[in-house]
Amino acid sequence: MRLNFPLTPMLLAAALACVGCGPPANFAGMYTIAATDGPNDCGFMGWTAGTMSSGTPVTITQATGDPHATMVVGGGAGVYLAVLAGTATIPGTVSGSSADFPATGTAAGNMGACHYFINTDIRANLSGDTLTGTITLTPSTNHDASCGALDTCHNTINFNGTRPPSM
Repeated sequence: MRLNFPLTPMLLAAALACVGCGPPANFAGMYTIAATDGPNDCGFMGWTAGTMSSGTPVTITQATGDPHATMVVGGGAGVYLAVLAGTATIPGTVSGSSADFPATGTAAGNMGACHYFINTDIRANLSGDTLTGTITLTPSTNHDASCGALDTCHNTINFNGTRPPSM
């Protein structure tokens, strides 16, 4: 006897889409982060691919079980982020052991007739007390012809760090 299950592919797709779902992990804590700059596709001044930094303080606040969290980047990296994106405090959402902290830039920049803001997206993964992820900086321009590569570029920073062990 053969059983027909026409919805099986849809159920399988739904189950796979939920891999990593579940209650939000507890991201709350004070982390010490190391980071490495990726290629300078956007031509940001002072950006050199492969430049590493360490000791950046990052604080994430989150109530237990709450899918909402806030990341505050401190130190020199926080100042740089605030200059580029307009803020070093970014609200985000947690799903399972992953979190996304997107921010629409508020610090205006210009190169001639090209006007832009820098949007930031911090994607983090938590394993125990170790945080890893990427920071993507993407210009949002007025699409003037003088914007050139800023219309399609993004710069990425890879990071990892730890918080004191949980009790």
